[in-house]
Parts: sequence; C-alpha cells; structure tokens
Amino acid sequence: MDVDTTLPATHVVKLLVTGPMGAGSTELIAANSQSPVVAQDGAGGIDLGVFRIDDADGSVELLLFGTPGEPEMSFVTDMLKDDVDAVIYVVDGTDESSRVTAAEGLRAVYHGLRAPLVIAVNECVEITRAHRVAAALDAPPAAFVTPCRIADPQSARDVVAGALDAAATRLERVVSTGWQPPADRDPEAA
Repeated sequence: MDVDTTLPATHVVKLLVTGPMGAGSTELIAANSQSPVVAQDGAGGIDLGVFRIDDADGSVELLLFGTPGEPEMSFVTDMLKDDVDAVIYVVDGTDESSRVTAAEGLRAVYHGLRAPLVIAVNECVEITRAHRVAAALDAPPAAFVTPCRIADPQSARDVVAGALDAAATRLERVVSTGWQPPADRDPEAA
C-alpha cells in the first residue's frame, strides 16, 4: 500500500538535543535524520533533523531540534524545551576541561524542565564511567544517563531510542493516574 507522505504525520514526537559546542549534538541529529540536517547559522542557530515512518496505520514523525548548549544561549533552549517530549543533553566524556561549562549548561537546561532528561556521554562506552561524568556535572537524579559513541550511527540511534523510551514511560505514568484529554472527559462529571 502506498502512503502519501505529503500528508501531515499522524503522530509527531519532538526531541530537543543540546550540549556544549563540539560535544556531538549536531552529529547525533544527523545520525538520526533521513535528510540532511537543516542548520541555521549564527548565534542562537537551531539544527533540525526529521525521521518519518509511514505505514497503513498512519505515520510517525520524529523532529530533532538542536540548540546551542552554552549557558549564554539558554534562551534558545528555553523557547523550545516546554514543547518537546524529551531532552537529550550531549556532553563529551573525554574533555574534562569543558565540565564547568557543561555543568552550567546542564543546570540551565534542567531549570523548569518538565520533559524527561537524557544525558548522553559521548566518547564513552562504560555505564559506570558515564555515571561518574554525569555526577561530576551534578546531574539531577531523575536523568537517564547513557554512554555513547555518536560517531557510530547505531550508538547515536540508541541514544534517541532511550529518549523515546523515557518519553513513553512518562506518558504511561500520566495515563495511569487516570488523566484524560479534555475532549475525552465527561462534562457531566465536572
């Protein structure tokens, strides 16, 4: 069955990818995008990657937004983080000199964040080392920490899969509390 990909997606999932310059956020987006990453040059630039799956039941579109992770650019991230399903914060696991900047950026991202946070420790393959790096950044306890090598496309996809899993887990918790979308609520019960 042919699916018309010009139609809007049935489901749209939005992920925000950020982190200090050179940590690998643009590469993570590129590894998970079906088309070249659209990059807005200049201060406050935003990268965009898109991955879409179509089948007979509809379509799912994954939008990956990349923002600069430096604290002075946090206004760009703040504009987007309230409207995403999860945030991926990429940090270079080998660059100890960037830890202060990375910690400041992480605090700025986490401040007021309502979506799940995934900390992707790039150039790291051991989970215990990834947790040590996250602890050095004073990562929040609720953050999902994962080692990765973004240069390896499968590892980059695993990071995104972890973020999608965190978003789905959060959604399951919300639904299990009995919450219903306004359109599904019984007006007589109010």
